Amino acid sequence: MARLEGKIALVSGAAPQGPEHASLEDWRSVHRTNLDGVFLGCKHAIRAMRPAGAGSIINISSGSGLVGIPAAAYASSKAAIRNHMRRFGRADEIAALAVLLASDEAAYMTGTELNIDGGLMAGAVAVPDRK
Repeated sequence: MARLEGKIALVSGAAPQGPEHASLEDWRSVHRTNLDGVFLGCKHAIRAMRPAGAGSIINISSGSGLVGIPAAAYASSKAAIRNHMRRFGRADEIAALAVLLASDEAAYMTGTELNIDGGLMAGAVAVPDRK
């Protein structure tokens, strides 16, 4: 991160992003890009996948969504992406990830945190089917 006149910016020449110095328009611009983009991507991908009955949506967040950083709009938008939850996972979905992690396909993957809870621990409310 570069420092500009005592204000924190993401890159040299960028507008200050801390809540004290960022404008409301800058805040909204970051959220329009990071959140509206995820929403619209999911909305249209679901419509495209529904006829086939299958498909995948991959939303990428950031470590900045786990901890606060001076770029408040960016951090809050990435935290919101992590909270995008729909349903409880099935045992076969968890097993599929375990198979991948045990395979040669993931041989280079180490020290990785994978949340496979559909966003449940991110604070969304869900009630399991108790049948």
